[in-house]
Amino acid sequence: MHEDFSRKLKLWRVQNGLNQQALAAKLGVSQVTISRWERKIDAPTPRHMRKITGLLDKWSLQHDLEIERIGISNLTTPRAIFDAEGLKLLAWSGGFAQLWPKNHQGKKLDYIEGRYLLDDLVNEVAQIVQNDENARNIGKGNIVAMSCVTNKSTMFEDDHAFSYRMHGTVRMLASKRIIDVIYAPGNPEDSPKVEP
Repeated sequence: MHEDFSRKLKLWRVQNGLNQQALAAKLGVSQVTISRWERKIDAPTPRHMRKITGLLDKWSLQHDLEIERIGISNLTTPRAIFDAEGLKLLAWSGGFAQLWPKNHQGKKLDYIEGRYLLDDLVNEVAQIVQNDENARNIGKGNIVAMSCVTNKSTMFEDDHAFSYRMHGTVRMLASKRIIDVIYAPGNPEDSPKVEP
């Protein structure tokens, strides 16, 4: 059993407001069994381990994502974190909020949090992400970085009216593959393009 398991299980249980009896009921075991797992006396069966791993992975992702949100929220550098599957916006910096159109159809930036943007992409960003081979390689972890120069990345009417560079890094956050993107002003002479 992973040495960290007992600590994570107890931490997850406490942070989710469950006592040992409630967790035991959720997993179909006794309270004594939970206590023995948390004290490293016994280890869960493979079947119980799969259930527990599912609970911990989901919690770990939410916990790690909250840390990312806190960490980048006050940055002035335009930066955003997207779920690699469907490009759902997960977190963004203050600089990204200023770069993004502030009132798309009268709504603040929060309106796209949790929305899948894959079908809204255009131009160079669409060339990178909507390409089937690139999508497969991103999913497998074979593509770890991508860049482009563009002046519009979504089909939203009020998307940017200036040239900018996007540099994306594909990485894991808990059990989820994400794309961490930094935006930088482009040079006026830069023409839109996908960069190798």
